[in-house]
Amino acid sequence: MREQLDKELAQFPWLTPVAREIFGGRFDPANLRLPYNLLPALKRMPASDIRDWAAIRAWASWNRRGHMAGLSSPVEEYQALDSEIRDPRWSLLYKLAGTAALITVAFIPLQIVVFIGWPPPGYEPTPAVVAGWFTLFRNNRLLALVDLNLFLILDTLLAVPILLALFVALRRVSESIMALATVLGLVGVAAFFASNTTFSMLSLSNQYAAAATDAQRSLYLAAGQAMIALYTGTAFQVSYIIGSVTTVMTAAVMLRSKIFSRATAYAGIAASVIGLGLYVPKRGIYLSVGSVPFWAIWNILIARRLFQLRLGI
Repeated sequence: MREQLDKELAQFPWLTPVAREIFGGRFDPANLRLPYNLLPALKRMPASDIRDWAAIRAWASWNRRGHMAGLSSPVEEYQALDSEIRDPRWSLLYKLAGTAALITVAFIPLQIVVFIGWPPPGYEPTPAVVAGWFTLFRNNRLLALVDLNLFLILDTLLAVPILLALFVALRRVSESIMALATVLGLVGVAAFFASNTTFSMLSLSNQYAAAATDAQRSLYLAAGQAMIALYTGTAFQVSYIIGSVTTVMTAAVMLRSKIFSRATAYAGIAASVIGLGLYVPKRGIYLSVGSVPFWAIWNILIARRLFQLRLGI
C-alpha cells in the first residue's frame, strides 16, 4: 500500500506533504453506495473498524512535537508513547493500583452481608439513632465500625493509587482531562475524610458508656447528633458527586484510546450515572444500590488491565 501511495503522489510533483502515513479505516457494507453495493463480494464482507485513534492523534500532532523530539515518523512517536505507558518504572504503581481495585471488589460482598444481617441503626441525627449507635458500639465494636462504613474508609484510601495509575496510563490520550480528573478525585478523597466521623463516634460511645450522670449522657448524645449530621452533610455529598464526575471523565478518555476496553469505560459511566440516583426522592437509595455491580465490573476490568500493563502487555 505504501508503494501505491508513493506512485499516486508521484503524479503530483507540486504536492510535497510534510508527513505520510497509512492507517486502517472503517468499513460497513450497509453503507455502500452505487456502484459498490452491486458487488456481492463487498456486500458479504463483515463490518469492521480498525481505526487507531491514538496513532492518528500522534500523527496529527507530530509536526508540532515530532521533529523537536528527534523522531523520524509520527508512528515512531506513537510507539514511543506506547512504550512510555508500559515503562517498567510504573510497574509497582500498576501492581499496587490493580491490587487495590481487587481489594475494593472483595469488600463489596462483606459490606452487603453486614448491612443485611446487622442493619445500622440509621443515619438521621436524632437522639434515638445516636443512642442506637452507642449501644451497637458497646455490644460489638467491629460490627459498628463496619456498619458506619469502615470499608468505605478503606475503599477511599485504596482509590489514591488507582487514580494515580489511571493518570499515568491515560495522560497521553488527554493530559488536561486526566490531570483535572486526578485532582478532582484527590479533592473528593480529602472531602470524604473531612466528613467521616466513624472513629469520632467510637470515642463518643466510650465516653457515653463511662458517663456518670444523665447530664453527661445528654451532652454526648448531642455531640453524637452533630457527628451524624456532619457525616451525611455537605462534605460527604461533595465527595460523592466528585467521585462520580471523576469516573465519567476518566471513562470518556478511555473511549478515546485503546489502552482500556470500551466495556471498562461503559461500566464506569453506568456506575457513576446510576449511583447519582441516590438524589432521586424516596427511591434514591435503591437506585444507588443498583450501581454496585457496575462498580465491581469497573474495578475488576481496571485491575486486569493494570496488571497487563505491569507485564508490558
